[in-house]
Amino acid sequence: EDFYNNDYGLAFEAQLLSGNTFLPGLFGKVGASVAFKEKKMAWAASVGYKLSLSDTFYLKPVVGYTGAATLDPATSDENTLAGGVLLGWGETADANAGVYYLDNDGAKKVTPGLSFNFKLPLTNSTTNKLTYLTLIPSLYTGTIVPNLTAGLISQMDIPFIEGAEFGVAVIGGVKYDLKVSDGITVTPQVGARFANKASLAYPSMLDQNKKLFDANTDNGGVKDNNNMSAYGLLNLKAGIDISGLISNTTFSFWYQSRNLLDTADGAKKAGTLNVSAKIAL
Repeated sequence: EDFYNNDYGLAFEAQLLSGNTFLPGLFGKVGASVAFKEKKMAWAASVGYKLSLSDTFYLKPVVGYTGAATLDPATSDENTLAGGVLLGWGETADANAGVYYLDNDGAKKVTPGLSFNFKLPLTNSTTNKLTYLTLIPSLYTGTIVPNLTAGLISQMDIPFIEGAEFGVAVIGGVKYDLKVSDGITVTPQVGARFANKASLAYPSMLDQNKKLFDANTDNGGVKDNNNMSAYGLLNLKAGIDISGLISNTTFSFWYQSRNLLDTADGAKKAGTLNVSAKIAL
């Protein structure tokens, strides 16, 4: 039996950590790979710098470039330029934002701060034409304001093709802890998510947070065609949590709408009223 099939690959990666002694705060990564049988190549590089502004605040700009190509002249190269800047006031944590629509572990990492990122796909083809620019602003307050928690993330796609529509998706929520007496906390909160129908035509940078736009009909998910109107999606959620009335128990009361933009005949927009009790053992 012939075990040789030429199905081999080669890859390398080098990384500079921000805690280096050469230039503290500077970080970067570079890598490349080759698949010999498929005649495919890929490469990536990024560089950034963490600049301390005070004991609390820092600025972190980052820029990166990725690409992939084959030796087939009929195939276009795929390249992407991306970057952003973060005004931060805390370190990244493996957690979610803890507000409506950003509390279901769809967002696995959060960094307290205000960020603005972009993604620009580049295609080395016969037209060599840019198709769209993606902008992603986001905010997470962390503990910068006592008792207040707010989170927001948005994706805006700006097309460079005549006749194409602007795409926008937004998710956000806010809550506030009110200490009404010793041991008793009341937390009112509200959240919303919106997406216009054009946003579905663009590759989503929110795919890493797939649960943010859940496909469940009761949640009015973007990917549920029966719940997606010609105008897009709008869900609202508002409620209150009460903890401390009973030891280790939190009572929750909330309203959650269906798709408020669903214009189909017989569309269910009223939503639901919900009650729950969570006991920590």
